[in-house]
Amino acid sequence: MVNAKFEEQKVSNANKFAVLEGHQKQQNIAALIEAQKRNAIIRQQNRWDSAACHEDLALIEPERLIVQHNGQKWGYRSVLAELPIPTGNFGFFYYEVKIFGGALSVKENKYGIFIGLATKQMPLDDRVGAYEGTYVYDHYGFFWGHAHAIDGQQPLKFGDGDVIVCGVNLATRQIICTMKNGERLDTANLLVDSADDDDDLFPCVSLARPGAKIEAKFGPNFSNSTLPD
Repeated sequence: MVNAKFEEQKVSNANKFAVLEGHQKQQNIAALIEAQKRNAIIRQQNRWDSAACHEDLALIEPERLIVQHNGQKWGYRSVLAELPIPTGNFGFFYYEVKIFGGALSVKENKYGIFIGLATKQMPLDDRVGAYEGTYVYDHYGFFWGHAHAIDGQQPLKFGDGDVIVCGVNLATRQIICTMKNGERLDTANLLVDSADDDDDLFPCVSLARPGAKIEAKFGPNFSNSTLPD
């Protein structure tokens, strides 16, 4: 009788342990999934949109990743990507832009290239960052949001040959920018406004100087080795 009760207790304890172990595994899996969500890089197969491109900008086919300002005069010329950034509340989205030329008009000392996020409502003869609901990092090293300059670190200019990363931490809504070997820029004050939730944001570049040229990468393979954190 004693042995039978002992064996019964052993079985009962084993069952309880199995239940607890299963519950712990579920918790561990849930925690792992949540951690992966927080750190996930969301990659898109995207390209520039010929239907949302200023007539003075040429999109190099077939990939439509290279954009060149073919106009005769200095002026803002913009293009948006076909797909908007993700609307989830976890992970990171970003895209990469390499500067081939035209970052600065030395003769006129004017802005040349702007890299950021814009809505479809933005006119294509305007520049990203100067229009309400758009965000940008410009060649002089300044950040703009809703047509206003954003306070930040000492401006870090970019020029020909540089690779710029622009993106969003979808959990915190913070704009992310890196440049020159993945150096992270101070964008603590540059946040996507919750008022913009009704309008999709698209990757966008604005070129001002004739001859200006860039190439974008939307993933999955990026040349910049430093991922946002």
